Amino acid sequence: MRKILITLLCFTCFLSYIFLTAIVVKTFFPDTRLYRAIQHIERTWHAPEAPPPIINVLEGTILPGQTVRLGEVSISLSNSASDGMAGTTTQFLWTFRNESTQKPFFPDRAMHNFLTHVYAWHENLAGAVVHAHPEQSVGASTEGPIEETIHFTHTGAWTHVMQFAYRGTVYNLYTPVIVPKGSIAQQSREIEPPDRGRVRGEDLNDVLLTTSPETIKKNVPTLLTFTFPNIAQADDIRPGLSGRNFIVALAGENLFWNEHGDGSVEYVSGQSQFHVVSQEPTRNAASYLTTFPRAGKWLVRFEDRGDHDFFVAVDE
Repeated sequence: MRKILITLLCFTCFLSYIFLTAIVVKTFFPDTRLYRAIQHIERTWHAPEAPPPIINVLEGTILPGQTVRLGEVSISLSNSASDGMAGTTTQFLWTFRNESTQKPFFPDRAMHNFLTHVYAWHENLAGAVVHAHPEQSVGASTEGPIEETIHFTHTGAWTHVMQFAYRGTVYNLYTPVIVPKGSIAQQSREIEPPDRGRVRGEDLNDVLLTTSPETIKKNVPTLLTFTFPNIAQADDIRPGLSGRNFIVALAGENLFWNEHGDGSVEYVSGQSQFHVVSQEPTRNAASYLTTFPRAGKWLVRFEDRGDHDFFVAVDE
């Protein structure tokens, strides 16, 4: 009995030593390998059962009233406002069907805590950028349809994307939308000159974008770094990593990617039209090594502590 008590006491002392060591390292030595090892252990310890990995990317174009097949999946789209008037509420209805089973399905893999993601941007990058989640309930009906409500704020051409994941594949469905002049939407405006050094946001949420090399060229890897200049060293941004998005889109084209902060699509980013590699974040900055496949005006959006939009020029 005495030996058992001594063993338990020693084990308790050992655990206490480990616990106190972790506290000291996290408090006084945050920029060490030991600190990163402790973080990894904590994430692994608290991590839920891993969802199925995403290992493939399929992309296509779909118009209202059409059904498009991509691999084993067919996608149908209808809308409630055929004129696509801006400034008014437009509803899209999405139905997904597994052609192998001949049954409708619902996305089975959340990306960044959401089963579906919707994006929309204007042809000249004017107006608001849309990023929404039309269906957020994991326990929703397995037959759909998914109802999406969207508000186009400016006249002109928009690119709309529905994104979801099913059986290890992420699907990007592009839908061109024309908002006619004379609608109650604002008239489209010319985009301001591309910038790479502008601070966007307010107060502590200002973000500074820098690029290396400074001139961005197509098919050349470029490091894009987003820095919170007003965040003190003690305000580590790394715990918010899962709440972060890095979005790139080309004006007027079906070229888009969102590097979700939860790492769900990191494996397949090279299979899309982009190649994005997330870098280990520092205390007040996050970086992405990005290869732009085409020259032109690009939207670069960084979502963390607000939405921060930059417009950059990619040269030939």
